[in-house]
Amino acid sequence: MKRRKRLRIDRILYCLIFLVILISLIKLGITSLINYNIYKSVTNDNLMKLHKKEIDVWTKTINYINEKTDDITIKRKNYYVTVTSNAVKNHMNIELKTSNKKIDEGKFKKQKGLYIENNELLEKTLKLKIKLPYYLRKNNEVDVYGIKDDKYYLHRSRVKVKDKYITFELDDMYEDYFITYVELDSINTNTNLKVNVGDEIRPSLVFIPSTATNKSISYSESKKLLKIKGSTITAVKTGTTVLTITNKKNNISTDIKITISKKKEEKKKEEKEEPKTYEVTNIDGVSYIGDILIVNKTYSLPSSYNPGGLTDDFMNAFYEMQAAAELDGIELWIQSGFRDYETQEIIYNNYVNSDGKENADSYSARAGYSEHQSGLAADINNPDDSFNGTKEAEWLKNNCYKYGFIIRFPEGKDSSTGYRYESWHVRYLGKDLAEEITNSGLSLEEYFGITSVYSD
Repeated sequence: MKRRKRLRIDRILYCLIFLVILISLIKLGITSLINYNIYKSVTNDNLMKLHKKEIDVWTKTINYINEKTDDITIKRKNYYVTVTSNAVKNHMNIELKTSNKKIDEGKFKKQKGLYIENNELLEKTLKLKIKLPYYLRKNNEVDVYGIKDDKYYLHRSRVKVKDKYITFELDDMYEDYFITYVELDSINTNTNLKVNVGDEIRPSLVFIPSTATNKSISYSESKKLLKIKGSTITAVKTGTTVLTITNKKNNISTDIKITISKKKEEKKKEEKEEPKTYEVTNIDGVSYIGDILIVNKTYSLPSSYNPGGLTDDFMNAFYEMQAAAELDGIELWIQSGFRDYETQEIIYNNYVNSDGKENADSYSARAGYSEHQSGLAADINNPDDSFNGTKEAEWLKNNCYKYGFIIRFPEGKDSSTGYRYESWHVRYLGKDLAEEITNSGLSLEEYFGITSVYSD
């Protein structure tokens, strides 16, 4: 009896040992397969296809990735994330937390969308490609909002849906993201306009709600008194006509009655105008010339200054410009908008660490000295030198003043602005002033006769 009992215990022990070895071999086999796939994928478009929540990456595999590529894309379930190669670590968590939520916040009223929660993976992600649920992708485009301290900031507008997916770059400023589509209810504009033959007609458009995703418009008129070419509308004959502005996506239209008169002869100026002088005033630590907020290397903003995002004036003007650009076959979006003091501090310090202080100061503002903090400036499309000379950059340069913007750091004006040329950086000033500064050929500093130089 004792011998049989001992045999049973031995068999149980052997079985346990065998199971442990078998499990270890299976785990080793899975890990080996994962690492083999990573090796293989690095030389094949840098794409890792994985199905586990966590990946066990060998040190030699990590070293191999770092030697072969700067970043790598990981596919899991319904999303792809692109991370820097040095962000791939042992036991890396590749789970993305998403949920469908209804948001009732200042910008929205019970607006449904896809909510992406912050986690270790999202913090490391440079670019995200994610499959959208049907209620979003059926619209063919969506807006992406970044969330910080429970506030929603427009991160990317009208992101196109391609094969059920959207792709967008992330920003270190945001913790979570909200992807949604908002229906347009109406378009408000001028009721009547009086112009002269030869004048360019620029209707003022206000989209309601301002968060509406699709603001595409088209123009038509009741008589042949106007020349309509893309976003450019010119009065060519005298008389009265009706200009109709239509958003086909939502079947919304509005009319403007336009009365066109003969062009008046301009009186010759007998006396030259005296050059204007401007005084800078300071209110609660913020510098103004008249009602124009000034921020550059000379004039800073307090660290507490926070308008809560891009201002309503900026956004309404941008949406008007975006709709006009689309009529000319140009796609514009906000790549980087409002940044608070703390975010700008992180960005600037990163540039200093990588390029040195002198170089960083030529293209990045120190915390408190950035127009992005004012809520009146943004980077359009691609904030990189590759944007220079593109059709989008040329359109922006030639047309942005019509909607109240200037190219804030024009080409050849480094000595006055303190920054090198940025074809993508626009500043909102209002239509009259923007047109005046643009036509003058001067930078904002030259126009107002102010400096842009750090004190240290």
